[in-house]
Amino acid sequence: MNFHLSKPIYDTKEDQVRQQRIREADYILEAAVPGVPDRETELEYMQWLQDDIRSDPWISQHFKKLMAGPKRVPHKNNTELSKQYRVQYMFYFATGALLCWPLAMWVGNKAQTSKGGVPVYPMQRFIHNFPNIHPMRTTWRKFRRYSVFTFIGAGALYANTYMPKYHM
Repeated sequence: MNFHLSKPIYDTKEDQVRQQRIREADYILEAAVPGVPDRETELEYMQWLQDDIRSDPWISQHFKKLMAGPKRVPHKNNTELSKQYRVQYMFYFATGALLCWPLAMWVGNKAQTSKGGVPVYPMQRFIHNFPNIHPMRTTWRKFRRYSVFTFIGAGALYANTYMPKYHM
């Protein structure tokens, strides 16, 4: 039907010859066959493969990807990069959280009192049979909740802002 639209169009004859040579080099011509390895090269490769397989974890989520095959090395490299990325992210997260620790303490202390300066008190929605009536229970919970949320949020914000974005 529209077969003439799918044909390649060339500006010049040299361009057509160049494109045909590129196509021949990519699809038609085969790569040169490497020479037959000698015994020492084979033993060296077998030792490398043995050490590489021995370095694999015993328990893996994707154990079939670690079997001998063409996708084994890329999978191991990707796994190693992911581990390095996670460790680096946790380092940046911990650094940001520690830098923002005074802010988290300030927010937690502010959460212990109302705007008028009165300590917070429990306002229960449900009346239980045996409520915890310790006078500081709600104050402690508010401090913990707000300081930990600030601590985690600031650490994640620091890690997402300052960590290099190069993985995947």
